[in-house]
Order: sequence, then C-alpha cells, then structure tokens
Amino acid sequence: MSILLEKILQNPILIYLQKFYSAMIAIKIDVNLPKCPRCGIEVTKIVKEWDYSIFHVKRFNCEACDKTFGAYFKKDKLSHTIPKTLSKSDEEIRVLVEKARIIKYLKRHDKATTDEIAQALNLPVVDVLNMLIELESEGIIQSIDDA
Repeated sequence: MSILLEKILQNPILIYLQKFYSAMIAIKIDVNLPKCPRCGIEVTKIVKEWDYSIFHVKRFNCEACDKTFGAYFKKDKLSHTIPKTLSKSDEEIRVLVEKARIIKYLKRHDKATTDEIAQALNLPVVDVLNMLIELESEGIIQSIDDA
C-alpha cells in the first residue's frame, strides 16, 4: 500500500464516515416510526406486537411521557394510533386543562419547582416549563424571583 493511500485511510473524517456508513448498513432504519400521540416524540421502544384483522399492531412505550400506545400498520405503513393523535383543537383543550392543573397545584404549593410540578402532575418537565412561561407572560402567575 502506498504512503499516500495509508495517510488517506487514516484521515479521521474518513474513519468517521466509514463507521457511520457501516452502522447505517448494520441497523435497519425504519422511516415509518410513529410519534407518540400525546407528546409528539418519535418512539422506537416496542413493548409487544401482534396481528389484528388486517393490521399489524405494535404497542410502543414513550420514554418521554412514560405512556403506551398502539400503532396500527397496514401493508407496512402506519395507519393510525390508539389513542388517536390529538387534533389542533384537542391539543389546545389539553393545554388549557394542564394549565388549570398547574395553577391549582401552585395554589397549594406556591414554592414548587418545575420538576416538582411535573412529577406531581405526571407531565413532561418541558411541557410544564413552557406552560409556566406562558402563564407568567399572561400575568396569571409570577415567578418567585420577580416577587
């Protein structure tokens, strides 16, 4: 092997690309992965699979919101999920309900942290943080730092 070829093959970028390409070949990339109908995060953890009528069903566990849902595939394409994906109006209603729950919790625990609220209400921390920011910008709540 020539010295020039050896130097080219030792290039860190080339080594990275070779590893990346090998990894892409080694794993089957499923472009038809469902998103959690509750939080919208793409989910890969399959808990159980079975056939139901014309569907192949996969039960997924969302690690972001720690909920499970069924994804129904027809001819290897995602047909629907149960629970169904929330429509925009359903999502708006969900946000309003969650904001009301946060306000109610804060009335009882006025010095609660974002993590404590999320854990107590079983909500993702990111959602709680976003809702707290919205509630503060709407003038409904005031952060302790501002008080």
